[in-house]
Amino acid sequence: MAVFGFDERTTHVGFTDESSWNEPNLTFRSVACVSARVEHYCEIESRLYAARCRAGAKMAELKWSEDRRETHRSGEGHQRDAEYILNTALELAFEQKLRMDVVIWNKHDQASLEKGIKIREKPDEWQLHDKYVELLTFLIKHWRSDDDSSSHFWSIATDQHSGLRFNLMQNQVQRDVISEIGQTVVEILEEEKTPNYSLQLVDVFAGLGAYSHNHWRGYDLWLQRNKQTLSELSPPQAHLRFPLLNHLHERCKVNNFGVSILEPITGFRGKGLWTSDYRKLEHYVNFWCYTS
Repeated sequence: MAVFGFDERTTHVGFTDESSWNEPNLTFRSVACVSARVEHYCEIESRLYAARCRAGAKMAELKWSEDRRETHRSGEGHQRDAEYILNTALELAFEQKLRMDVVIWNKHDQASLEKGIKIREKPDEWQLHDKYVELLTFLIKHWRSDDDSSSHFWSIATDQHSGLRFNLMQNQVQRDVISEIGQTVVEILEEEKTPNYSLQLVDVFAGLGAYSHNHWRGYDLWLQRNKQTLSELSPPQAHLRFPLLNHLHERCKVNNFGVSILEPITGFRGKGLWTSDYRKLEHYVNFWCYTS
């Protein structure tokens, strides 16, 4: 735990990342958090590390970010690496040792933009900050509802981001959860450059969340063509992303996580990954499509 400077009183840990938050040509964005009780943290790291070893990982860090210079062979290795780590993460979620929560939003959401204008923030940064607060408040309250302990001390490691004010974010989340029964302390720390598999996992989940909604039409067409042919208009790295997206969806169905894809969502234009009843305590894998 000392590797992140987490307080010795920590009862729960969280690791966050975002995807596509300032991409001008993409409509949907996401922020994700992997969270767990502190007593399960070392087991989680160990099992994620073992999964990468079984996959024959050649890179120290697994990243979602698209690299168009990637060769076909290295791309397939990256896909296998991601599949193995996803499988292990879903096993941990099924055992209720790990939660994975992803908020996806539409950057054109008018109510959110107007809210940002009122405090004179840049729209991209404000929306990202706002969704971080929504997500962290939601999952902390969720853990509290599922825990008999009267005291929670949360240590959350975020991806480094120069445009976010983490002190303000911490104060807002602390204020929003303070009314809960029992004591809750929230501490948000910026990630340090140290190998950590939970941070790599949350990077992949954030990427999958946004990507599934930005490219659901291409994914649907790929499925209709029996997963064989990609058109010239397919998004970058579709030959890697679509199989990974399909793998995650199939595994979630097997485990009855309630995750759907390509279904209409009331008040939301995307048709990507979605957990319709994400507020249920028993669902440990949640894709929350945010509507105002």
